[in-house]
Amino acid sequence: SPFFLMVHFWETHTPYLPDKEDQAAFTRKPGDTSGLKVLKAPAGYAYVPGWGPLDEMVERLVDGRYSIDLYDACIATLDRHVGRLLEELERTGKAKDTLVILTSPSGAGLGQHGCWGSQGLFEQTVRVPLILRGPDIPAGEVVRGDSSHNDIVPTVLSAAGIDMGAGFDGANLLPRIVGEAGAPTAIF
Repeated sequence: SPFFLMVHFWETHTPYLPDKEDQAAFTRKPGDTSGLKVLKAPAGYAYVPGWGPLDEMVERLVDGRYSIDLYDACIATLDRHVGRLLEELERTGKAKDTLVILTSPSGAGLGQHGCWGSQGLFEQTVRVPLILRGPDIPAGEVVRGDSSHNDIVPTVLSAAGIDMGAGFDGANLLPRIVGEAGAPTAIF
């Protein structure tokens, strides 16, 4: 029968408590940037995409481990848990007609701009993923453009065939994703 399930994972919130197997995979030495994608900005400074200027990387110790490593390990743990949920949808045959939306309430600062956690209106805290998987949604495609958490409820209601009426600040994202004729509209 139809169902709605919301799961809120806490892995990427403090205290950072990744699974042991993931914790062992992230063990950088202080100042080691070899595992990071470091680019040069037009202004001349080195930066890590999604992080910010390389010289703003703060390697704070948390219980004897570097916060960046713990956070990365928590993301790996979260990824595995989401994978288990998707596998269960496949196993039960529900994946083919289930809309799955993956997002985050906020990003997390790990010392950039002197902020820890969800402080400030910086890219690392306000730019979050919004990933949709479901019927008629092309796999692996990226739709460019702004969206908001306000768009989630109208999108879910539309996918469920429920007239959303007036009163929502957000917009149904499905037409932007699959187009009116079922073809992707803005894919890069």
